[in-house]
Amino acid sequence: MEFGVAERMGRELIAGHGLREWRFGWNRRKRALGLCRYREKRIELSLYFVRDNDERMVRETILHEVAHALAGEKAGHGVKWRAMCAKVGCKAERCDKGAAVMPYGRWRGRCVGCGKEYWRHRRPMRGAKYWCRTCGSEKGKVQFFMQVVEVRGNSKSENGGGRNSKQAQNSNVQNEPAQKIQKAQKAQRLAQGSFGF
Repeated sequence: MEFGVAERMGRELIAGHGLREWRFGWNRRKRALGLCRYREKRIELSLYFVRDNDERMVRETILHEVAHALAGEKAGHGVKWRAMCAKVGCKAERCDKGAAVMPYGRWRGRCVGCGKEYWRHRRPMRGAKYWCRTCGSEKGKVQFFMQVVEVRGNSKSENGGGRNSKQAQNSNVQNEPAQKIQKAQKAQRLAQGSFGF
């Protein structure tokens, strides 16, 4: 979705629900679609989320955050917030349920039991033990390795090395074709008027 269209929609929905003192803003979060900042009186959307998802999903996320603003900081996802969701016309649940396209993390983990994949943006802590919630700590050890990927389903460069691999230890390693793809995609986003991340 185009950023200008999303911003205009956000401003209109915020004002249309009586949040006169509230503003619209952007952030670069890679795991959260939207955010309600109560102290600053600002509703934010992730640039990554808006860039890669459709208008329906962006609208639902804005309304989700508007419901948070109307319900108040202490409401969380409780009864009062669900009532506000009904009032503003959005689903009283997490907006995407995994359907939103968001950037993968640099670190990919795989459960040795069931094969489920996990992604982290920050390097897993050395010596920490990670396990799959489905398989548990006995059967579901999760092993992480570094992989350079920008957006789910749009892999740029994969590093198949394990934890002891020299490439896995260097988080800045990318091959030349991946760097060329990055530069081309960045130039294309800049030409389209996006924020060049």
